[in-house]
Amino acid sequence: MATRGGRSAKPNQFCQRCNELLQKAQTIFDDSSRFECKHWPDINALSESARKGCHLCSMFVDNISDRTREDWKNDPQPLRAVVRQGQEERSPECMQLDLTLGKSAWDTYPISLHRHQRTATSSKLRCASIIEKKDVYQEENELAMALMTGARPAYATIKKWLQTCQSGHDDCKMAQSNKSGRPTRLLDLDAFRKSADIKLVNGTDTGTSQYVTLSYCWGGVNPVTLRTTNINDFRVRIPWSTLPQTMKDAVTVCRNLAVRYLWIDALCIIQGADGDFSTEAPRMEAVYADSAFTVAAAFSNNSEGGCFRSVSPLQRSDCLVSQDSKYTVLLKYTVLLKARVSCTAFDNIPGYCPLDSRGWVYQERMLSPRTLFFGKDEIHWECRKGVICAYEPDFQKPHFPPWLNYTPVKHNYIRIRSLETKPHSADAIKQFQRLWVSVIEAYSRTNLSFAQDKLAAIAGLASIAQQKLAIEASFGLWLPFILDDLLWEVEPQQPEQKDWKEEPTENRNWVAVSLTGIPSWSWASTNANISFIHEPGPKTGRPIGDVEKLYVATVTASPPPTMFIGLDTLVSQHSTPPAVRIRGHLSKCRATPYQARFGLCGFDLQPDRPISEAERPKHYAPYKRENLQTHSFAKHFNNVVQRGRFNCVFQPDLPVTKPTDDLMCVLIQRIRYKPYDQPVTVRDVGLVVQPTGAKRTQYRRVGIYTEERSYRDPLSSFMFLGSKDEKEVEIV
Repeated sequence: MATRGGRSAKPNQFCQRCNELLQKAQTIFDDSSRFECKHWPDINALSESARKGCHLCSMFVDNISDRTREDWKNDPQPLRAVVRQGQEERSPECMQLDLTLGKSAWDTYPISLHRHQRTATSSKLRCASIIEKKDVYQEENELAMALMTGARPAYATIKKWLQTCQSGHDDCKMAQSNKSGRPTRLLDLDAFRKSADIKLVNGTDTGTSQYVTLSYCWGGVNPVTLRTTNINDFRVRIPWSTLPQTMKDAVTVCRNLAVRYLWIDALCIIQGADGDFSTEAPRMEAVYADSAFTVAAAFSNNSEGGCFRSVSPLQRSDCLVSQDSKYTVLLKYTVLLKARVSCTAFDNIPGYCPLDSRGWVYQERMLSPRTLFFGKDEIHWECRKGVICAYEPDFQKPHFPPWLNYTPVKHNYIRIRSLETKPHSADAIKQFQRLWVSVIEAYSRTNLSFAQDKLAAIAGLASIAQQKLAIEASFGLWLPFILDDLLWEVEPQQPEQKDWKEEPTENRNWVAVSLTGIPSWSWASTNANISFIHEPGPKTGRPIGDVEKLYVATVTASPPPTMFIGLDTLVSQHSTPPAVRIRGHLSKCRATPYQARFGLCGFDLQPDRPISEAERPKHYAPYKRENLQTHSFAKHFNNVVQRGRFNCVFQPDLPVTKPTDDLMCVLIQRIRYKPYDQPVTVRDVGLVVQPTGAKRTQYRRVGIYTEERSYRDPLSSFMFLGSKDEKEVEIV
């Protein structure tokens, strides 16, 4: 099949003005002088020069913000180029100058002019470029100049990356064990010699041939899907004309890489109420982990968006100015506010592109040994070894700056898959628990088109633990450590407020929505971002003393085990939400909103009992009442306070807009630890529950609370003062 877009840009060519500018700039590398000169008369002339192929003008055009463009329209002054000494550290091997263009000195971000000394170690410089190693990175240099991400040079580069990964990366060669066999169905892309049409085949009929998977967003456009009514037709032929653009592009990628088989969920899983989604979802580890790689349509919001994009390579590629036996002079973006697009554009890189916001994609990305991201104007290769692209193709160099906080999610699969295969192993379960917490916290930040997929979208990951450790879960919480799994909290999203006196919205900083029929104790009952209450650990490298558990509640009856399947199916299997029974300390309490700098933004809990004057200074520092009754959110509360030295923080699962008199605290755990250079601290963590009214001891979860204290008597709890008796509660 023909490749879309075969043309390439011609690099390292300059207009007369830029040529004169660069020649003069090279004369001041060795001193501290600066100069400026007239450039093009206006933005239109600059853009026309870029259109004609001037490499430096193209870089300048890309560096001009929309606001600056508007300002320039009303300014008759010509554009001026300024050359000054660079901000980066200078060394004999690398000298740098900064080039800016505009009406004033800082109208554009600097473009950096580097002079690299040609030595044996110059290729190891942090700012070294692929254009200095054309013999090693020939394919990458050709891809960098392609005018479309799906152009012909892309496939030579992808083949190179795939061969390097398959032959040299041990972690990437780790396939899933306990194989469930080949995917149930695959698409045969070479079924018809004289037609682009494809057809559906049984996975067992494809032998051991490589196959590729597709990760994409269905969006509001319903792609062609496999149904019980058309499966026989699909086994005969699937016409090319019926495929949405994203699927067509994925087929094009496979054919250009000589891969015959492709797996696409819409065409390989029978959709609809009479389909086999519930049996196929738990097999996603087998599907993705054993694939050669996954094609990710990273910048498309629906199945018609496609994988490929037109790009302007001269705007973002390094530029060779001159080279002789002693020096290489090149232009690069300065790593300041706008570094290279491929490495810092949040909508273009693995983990930050639009596709990564989808819940199903999180699992697909983690399970796949390799993912090929077709982004906005770049192709990224992510495997278990690291991330590379045409501009930064070295696995040994960090691809992203430290501040980007890039998370290598594929490493979590290796850690989970490497756990000891021993049923009910305490050590392995503890390791898995730590990994699972990080997985769920990240997963909760993604979105699902259908809320009922909350558990099914991570069934492939869950199946690994179920196979290796022989453990079971209930509505997403693992039974061996269900007490710890209960300690999740909703992360509220702060609204923007210009003034602390501004009226908060009725729901203030909440986006949480409870899902009907799901047990209140499960994180699957909310669509909000969640986090877990972690054990204290070292911060900023400072040591922390041993963590000692002083008290742990007891689970007297666990909920029944359930599968990671559709929530609607789980709800239909239970006439009432399953319950967890816990024996622990209970305390009646009330929620008190506190005022922070920008108005109401949280709640403290206070025991629903009189607090004596003798007790108050010890447990609750004097507070100042504020007249917040004008706020609609606070007018229902009689006691709105500023927080004191003592905190018992209540994090509700859903918005609280009026006081409730029937809240109860259930103490789950009490721990003691010694922070660096601070007194011994005791922390209580528990659930906040409310009676359901169905039974005397039956409650539903409404939030979580934490209480920390480090005063002279840390064992004296504010919420559970003198409490010794335990009671059993049922939470549904």
